[in-house]
Amino acid sequence: PDAPSGGPPEFVLGALFAVIAFLLPRAKPQIDLGRPVRIWRRGIALIIDWQVAGFSVAAVFGLSRLALLSAGVSSVVNDPLFTAGSISIAVSAFFCYFWLHPKFGRATLGQYIMGYRIEHDPDPNIPPHHFVRTVFATSAACSWHLWGWFVKYEDTQQGRYWWDKLGQTRAVFVGPY
Repeated sequence: PDAPSGGPPEFVLGALFAVIAFLLPRAKPQIDLGRPVRIWRRGIALIIDWQVAGFSVAAVFGLSRLALLSAGVSSVVNDPLFTAGSISIAVSAFFCYFWLHPKFGRATLGQYIMGYRIEHDPDPNIPPHHFVRTVFATSAACSWHLWGWFVKYEDTQQGRYWWDKLGQTRAVFVGPY
């Protein structure tokens, strides 16, 4: 059966919505230092970021693997050394997504959606260690069921956790939220 006529196709409506959303004026970001970024907000942002980074890395490596298979080099693709190298590059790309965003003062997509970003600690004598923070934040996210029992109440009230302290960083609200 034919599609009903009488309205514009969906891609026209989508394009119109994108143009309107792009041209709307945005509120200037305002950093709110008095309000802590709680762990639930950071957890939701982390789940969003895992989905975005994981899908992106899987899509790139999956499509490159399909391209190699269609080119007829299945002996290379099925080699365990090739697979191990691909996995290590994928894990490195996944890690760099979380490491380079705060290093350059940008929020990841999950942090942007949840309205915060990671910044340097205000103490000018100690430089930030974004790599260290990313390593410990990743280990904390992977072992949340263990460290969650040992989080201090004072840390949750300030919104600053042990991986922030080790990396000399802090999470601050950005935007009109």
